Order: sequence, then structure tokens, then C-alpha cells
Amino acid sequence: MREGQELRGIQISTDVFARIWFLREEGENSEDEILRRVLWADDPHVRPKASPPSPSTGGLQDQRFGVVFPEGFEIERTYLGEQYRATVQSGQWVIEGSPGRFSKTE
Repeated sequence: MREGQELRGIQISTDVFARIWFLREEGENSEDEILRRVLWADDPHVRPKASPPSPSTGGLQDQRFGVVFPEGFEIERTYLGEQYRATVQSGQWVIEGSPGRFSKTE
């Protein structure tokens, strides 16, 4: 997000969300940053497209959608009125306030 701009929420399906993160390039840490580059791809000031990050550099790969979540990636969601936050650590999701780790993404 650029300074001084307000973020707005949108509803998207899981496969669209996964595709956005599949298109992520090094240094992009939000959906806004990824979509800003993709939507303005014809802008001559936008850098050339790089390949998506590799899970060998850390992080977690979701085989269902072909998306790689980099080490330290955080996500926050509301489920049944409860807020949940998870972080990718050592190839697994660590859910804040939960004793377990979750790695099944197939």
C-alpha cells in the first residue's frame, strides 16, 4: 500500500487468492503490492516479471494451487466470528494461540 491510501476489502474465492500469491515476486508482501504490479503491467516503470519464490528457500508450498508462502508470511482471517492469525514457520502454519503446527496443504 502506498502511503496515504486507504485499503478496502474485497471478497474473492480461494483459487483467486491462491493465484494472486502464486504471482508474487520477491519483495511483495501483500495482495495490494502483487495486484498493483499485475494490474499496471503495461506501465513502463514496472520491473520485469520474476519467477515465483521457491519453497527450498523456506516457506510453505500449497500443492493444490501451486502457491508458495514465504517464511514468516502472516495471514489473518475471521471464522465463525473468531479472528485467527497464522504464520509460516519452518514449512508449517503456526496458528497463534494453538499448540499445534499444520503442514497439510495437499
